[in-house]
Amino acid sequence: MRRTGDRPAAATFFDSDGVGGLEGVPRSSAISARVGADTVWLQQFYVSSYLDSGYDVVDHRDVSARFGTMADSENLAERCHRLDLRVIVELVVPRLLRRAAESRDDPALPGPVLPGVEDSIWTYDEHAGRYYRQTFYRHEADLDVGRPEVRAEIAGIIRHWLDRGVDGVRVDAVPYMVPQAALTDEREDGYWFLIELAPGWWRPPSLRSPDPTTCS
Repeated sequence: MRRTGDRPAAATFFDSDGVGGLEGVPRSSAISARVGADTVWLQQFYVSSYLDSGYDVVDHRDVSARFGTMADSENLAERCHRLDLRVIVELVVPRLLRRAAESRDDPALPGPVLPGVEDSIWTYDEHAGRYYRQTFYRHEADLDVGRPEVRAEIAGIIRHWLDRGVDGVRVDAVPYMVPQAALTDEREDGYWFLIELAPGWWRPPSLRSPDPTTCS
């Protein structure tokens, strides 16, 4: 990834079968470094049912066979680091498990994000006998990030990939998780959720420097 105006430039890496895979990234990383890239940003490559382009993750701690293996991901990070390229991965956690609810009033999400696809943010689970909330699709039920055990699991997922050579994560769908966190604790308007996940370097908007180069 390199900066092009206000946007990062992106490249797609393909294997011999025409499908992007982790094995193809290291083979092209030298080219990326020569054109000025300093970061490789990997989109979701986790085990998935692929009902939503891989966003419907089944296992956040493993690599989908269609993209490679865990060894491929570790080799990718090692070879990128030799070229002074950092590696960040997409953290897709808003849609991980079903959150059953008695009430179907939720100020954090007044209506469907995809109104042309879903007519409600609530789906009834016959097994649980309760409704669960989904921001996007009914097969992607929302996390309740206000629960300590849920946040501990997210932190564990981040640590899992950091231990395998990844330098950082890009958290998907933050605008939908922060209001949910604020319902549990109003500190920092819900941004305490991100502060807790990334202690020491992430700051909420109210405390950021006006310097446009400050990482956010």
